Amino acid sequence: MDVRFLIDEHIDHAIATALRLRGYDALMLGDANLLGADDFQAIFPFALADTRVLVSRDADFLALHARGDSHAGIVHWQGRKRNVKEAIHYLLQLVRKETSESMVGQVRYIKANYP
Repeated sequence: MDVRFLIDEHIDHAIATALRLRGYDALMLGDANLLGADDFQAIFPFALADTRVLVSRDADFLALHARGDSHAGIVHWQGRKRNVKEAIHYLLQLVRKETSESMVGQVRYIKANYP
């Protein structure tokens, strides 16, 4: 199955829009009625139940991974400065080489080309 995304509220909406325009399934938290929801009690479980790779800058999700919690995959956007075009490019590469099955329990990182 194709990778499907759940994009955290702190991520630029342009990323979800760009993925959707290319035919990929990308939900923003607002689309799932999860704006302002608790990371541990609502967002993380929703992403797992709906088999969605979570795209976030939030280290809380990395802590859940480190703790051994099951998840459908995490893409963590690192660095202080963030380039939306870099993120879109990275996610498009990811959907071309990964599947929802191969992403289960995996963490990938969008690393900016600068600090």
